[in-house]
Amino acid sequence: LRPHRSHYLSVAFYYPPLAHPTVFPTVQEDGAHISLSAFHMLPLSRGTVTLQSADPRDNPVCNPRYLSTKTDRFILRRAIRENLRLVETEPLASEIEGEVPPADSRFPALTTKSSDEEIDARVRAFAVTIAHPMGTCALGTVLDDEFKVKGMKGLRVCDASVFPEPIAAMPSCTIYALAE
Repeated sequence: LRPHRSHYLSVAFYYPPLAHPTVFPTVQEDGAHISLSAFHMLPLSRGTVTLQSADPRDNPVCNPRYLSTKTDRFILRRAIRENLRLVETEPLASEIEGEVPPADSRFPALTTKSSDEEIDARVRAFAVTIAHPMGTCALGTVLDDEFKVKGMKGLRVCDASVFPEPIAAMPSCTIYALAE
């Protein structure tokens, strides 16, 4: 157990980067909307990457299994609740009118009083990845201690696929150091 690791990260954007017009038709990049995003940094859910066939031209079959554990869902729900608490607390409370919910009436605006079920339904319907997959060539499993692919001559891997578990940070600097 590593108690000092960050399980989630909240990021404020001064524009709505993920507000797709069909889901949020009233949200504009007009300076009147901000976006507060919650990122789950240490997921326990593990996906799979398998071969579709022996033909190297066929795409692999990827199943990321996002949020497939109760713990992952709890952590993301907690991060969302923390974001809601932040916007309902001064000095933000007097500046923010509230959340603009999706146009779909099944999803009410979220507040600190929202139920776990309301938050979970929103996550199921709208959560996205920021595309930092890792661990498909984990060190010690597929690679030796010099990042060489076991059983292959002259092939090394130096990207996030070598990480045996998430690193609880944006991975770019770690990947640059690994590549060096």
